[in-house]
Formats: sequence, C-alpha cells, structure tokens
Amino acid sequence: MACHVNTRMPEQDGITGVPVLANALVSFECELSNAVDEATNHILFGRVINIRENDEEGALLYCKRRCLNS
Repeated sequence: MACHVNTRMPEQDGITGVPVLANALVSFECELSNAVDEATNHILFGRVINIRENDEEGALLYCKRRCLNS
C-alpha cells in the first residue's frame, strides 16, 4: 500500500516570476547568459539579477580561509 506525503517546500514568486524557496537562507535569481555543450556536459552561465536573503536566520560563510557569520 502506497501513501503520498507532501514534501513540497513553501515557495514564493521571485521578481522574475520563478518560484524560490521561501525558507532558504539565500536565493539567487539569474538570467541565462550563455550555454556550452562540452562532451557529455551542459554548462549554464547565469547573470545574477536578484539576491534574496532570509532576514530571520543567518548563515555560516567560508571566505578567505575563515568562517564568517552573516
């Protein structure tokens, strides 16, 4: 007997209309600037057009060989 469990995360619309995770510490919205096919790989390059940070929770960042609190 199979049961269905709703595992969807809460979403909200970003400025471009794409769904972003509402509880994420940070989200980046990008527009595709280039796509390259190399052997069996598809490499996508995006230009960041919006960054959304979670005001309620901080993140631990690693930069310049040390940890920083956001």
